[in-house]
Amino acid sequence: RPRPPSGATADDLERQAGCAETSASHCSMLQLARRSVNAAVLAYGCNISYTHNQESNTTSRSRPLRVLVTGFHDWRNLDGNIWRCRDNPSCRLIYGAACPTPPVQRRGPLVSALAALRLDASFDFVTLPTVWHTAAGLDLCAYDVVVHMGLGVYDAHDKLLLELGAYNERRGGDALGATAGHTIDSGGAQVLDPPHALAR
Repeated sequence: RPRPPSGATADDLERQAGCAETSASHCSMLQLARRSVNAAVLAYGCNISYTHNQESNTTSRSRPLRVLVTGFHDWRNLDGNIWRCRDNPSCRLIYGAACPTPPVQRRGPLVSALAALRLDASFDFVTLPTVWHTAAGLDLCAYDVVVHMGLGVYDAHDKLLLELGAYNERRGGDALGATAGHTIDSGGAQVLDPPHALAR
């Protein structure tokens, strides 16, 4: 797990990662992403079993929360490369610098900011090409918390939209121009509402 410098806070790392030199909207995206992941971890922390040490009379979580954070690669003007991370801030928050293909190490500002929070959690960061069924290979059940970041800003650079639910449908073409069936889960509800703890 990345270790922050001694005494560094999440806000300090956001500034060190270049937040102060970027646009206000990108700084806001970093702050929103960090707070959203933090809120999800705290909201679901009570679902993990705890163990009690009789000798020290202390209670501790039996294991850290397993958290998956995903971002997306670019989806317009790709020049044939669906793995490029340049324009989509969700992958830039994980990787940092623009890159034609995913780097081995994740050194983006969100990775550093979450490390500074020193949460009792183990984080995995994965970025995905913006194509239908892109998350099919992820073992989502291996995690206690899964946070999917979109943060596409191709149409506006001055607002943030926080999704508190999802529609059970596919619409339009993906980064390859492919279309898919209209329904994602044929047996699911039309609208998926967030867990109560996150909706507050």
